[in-house]
Amino acid sequence: MTDGGAGRPEALGWHRPVQLEALTVIGPAGRPVTAHPGLHDGGSCIASAQACGLRHSLQREPLQATSYGVGQLLRAAKDPIRIGLGGSATIDCGLGMLQALGVLLQDHNRQSIPAPIRGGQISKACGLVGRIPPLPPVEVLLDVETPLVDAVPLYSPQKGHRPRNFAGHTTVLMHSAARINAWRQTHGRSPISDVLPGSGAAGGLGFALSAVGATLTAGAAAFARLTRLPPEIAGVDAAVVEKDAWIQPATRTRGPVRSADWPSRRISRCGRWSAPRDRSLRHRWSQTASSSSTE
Repeated sequence: MTDGGAGRPEALGWHRPVQLEALTVIGPAGRPVTAHPGLHDGGSCIASAQACGLRHSLQREPLQATSYGVGQLLRAAKDPIRIGLGGSATIDCGLGMLQALGVLLQDHNRQSIPAPIRGGQISKACGLVGRIPPLPPVEVLLDVETPLVDAVPLYSPQKGHRPRNFAGHTTVLMHSAARINAWRQTHGRSPISDVLPGSGAAGGLGFALSAVGATLTAGAAAFARLTRLPPEIAGVDAAVVEKDAWIQPATRTRGPVRSADWPSRRISRCGRWSAPRDRSLRHRWSQTASSSSTE
């Protein structure tokens, strides 16, 4: 089970046929990385963390990180597209992704800003030029409901951002959002709210994806729908879940298990665990997990 975070294509492969491909994209540090998008039911299943995730950012410098590779994944994806956000190293409001999709960024002198733009450079982007990318239907699976305005103080610490910079970069994100909205309005589109739930996911990728017409949705619920989980658990007596998978209202996190979706008598929270990689061991592991005490 997963939500919108890292490892989504692989997790879906445990339940449904998924063909993983190898694709070289620009990682968060500006160096090539190998992503593995999945093909499922004729469409693409993507995890943004494969292109801009923390695992590709050993130095944890979000102001030097870019989401450019996410745009490259989207360009190569097949219709329909489902992309999970979570585990990102970036706080660039998705401007790097927009560059990869063909949007031109200009500074105050109307000079083009070279790609890929980094998180610390987005204040220089005073205008966006070009058409809104004609993407096929995109469903964005979120692991949080955080709006853009709250994204920096909540998630920047895990990316290596220092608290003294939080207020300043929040202001920069708001300015970037205003410029994205101004660009949308030149194409007759209505503005996107900076308090839109989920717009702060992945350092503002949620906002940028919404700006190009993507639909934001709760990752856990969407994954459950894709894997046909509700009918499979309808008759179970209890479910064992990782404690970190439980919903965390304080940070507006939608974990793989949402309390509103599960009767409390069917939930037992345990410590951190993971299923074995070998699928042949899956049944035996399941039996062991179900017979073990969680107290």
